[in-house]
Amino acid sequence: MCEISSSSRTLDGQVSTIAQITAWLSFAAKELAIGLAAARVRHLLGGQGINFVTRLNIEIDRATAQAEKSLEVLNHYLSAHQWLVGDAPTIADIACFPVVEFAHEGKISLSPYSHVQTWVDHVKQLPGYVPMKELAAPSA
Repeated sequence: MCEISSSSRTLDGQVSTIAQITAWLSFAAKELAIGLAAARVRHLLGGQGINFVTRLNIEIDRATAQAEKSLEVLNHYLSAHQWLVGDAPTIADIACFPVVEFAHEGKISLSPYSHVQTWVDHVKQLPGYVPMKELAAPSA
């Protein structure tokens, strides 16, 4: 996703932008995954997906704590920025958004994180935004 061309053209700040995007992609793949996404999986699958949940070793208390820590980091950053990188949405916003948008499915409230809520609203207002469907927990 983030590739620097070996051509002779100048990068004009692109290296810094690419580094920032890469950091947020890593944040989405690790911090958001082991917190928000793990809590979502645990709550959606619950007892129905116990083998899957056990294999992933999802401890809901640890996942919730990590989710809250990640949201605090995101909220603090977004207190001074409208987007994760630069002054327009990037792949970094796209990577982080779905996990954050569905935090409630992991029983994580976004209400303590006003800047995160504002960012979510900004993403939803982008031209061409299509809402994602919520997943239903498996029936017994």
